[in-house]
Amino acid sequence: MEKIIVLIGALFLLSACTQEAVMYDTMKNISASGKSLKCTWSRPELTGVAWVVGNHTRTETRFANKIHVTIDDGRNKYIWTMWQRQGTNISSAYYPLLEKMMGVKVNNTYYCKEKQVSASRFSLPAYVKFKHIKPEIVMI
Repeated sequence: MEKIIVLIGALFLLSACTQEAVMYDTMKNISASGKSLKCTWSRPELTGVAWVVGNHTRTETRFANKIHVTIDDGRNKYIWTMWQRQGTNISSAYYPLLEKMMGVKVNNTYYCKEKQVSASRFSLPAYVKFKHIKPEIVMI
């Protein structure tokens, strides 16, 4: 009986480790899934990882030997470069407009697996001072 329980436990762990990644085309679709996910993406010039729980996301993108971080709490996006003391924040509702005005086109395929994500993953660093970008400035 004890061997059966150990075997069932091992099969359960094996199935969890071999979970297939699900592909998404936008962060909006990932958030809409309602799942707790860890996602990765890559292109020749950059790589990234994202953690998503509901409307909270954290992305870390490695580009030009720097790590660029974005945390979205559902109301505001906080953006900074790792180890820098300055960052910006903007309303999540206006951020897509800013991207459009700047000509940003995100063309990633995100590979995601379910993962429990700690709330601390979405904490802002104490060493970064964030400057708020007002929607009026974005709309000019």
